[in-house]
Amino acid sequence: MDVLGFPILIIVLITAFTFVRLYFVLTATSDAKPSGRRGDSGKCSLAVFLGSGGHTSEALSLLSALDFNRYAPRIYIISEGDTLSMQKAVVLEATKAADAPQTMSPVRTYSSSPICANH
Repeated sequence: MDVLGFPILIIVLITAFTFVRLYFVLTATSDAKPSGRRGDSGKCSLAVFLGSGGHTSEALSLLSALDFNRYAPRIYIISEGDTLSMQKAVVLEATKAADAPQTMSPVRTYSSSPICANH
């Protein structure tokens, strides 16, 4: 092989491999069926993280717009000592209780959760 022949061969092989790979990826994804999707009546569990970051009102506002019958159980994870966030979550659940009875999960604090920090 001459000096220019080898680099051209490498470029042709890489291009051919790229097109073959692209073909298999595109045909595989077009035939793929979604797995694990819930229908309109399927229930989903939901974890709500509330803490001392100041986003409690926004999180509870978003949560109040959800269908409590569909998103059950709801698990609230609240930082230890953040009684205001806990009270707001309890009030929200109490106001929605008529729509979705017996769907509130116990409130858990960070102190009962494993903590991992790599510093």
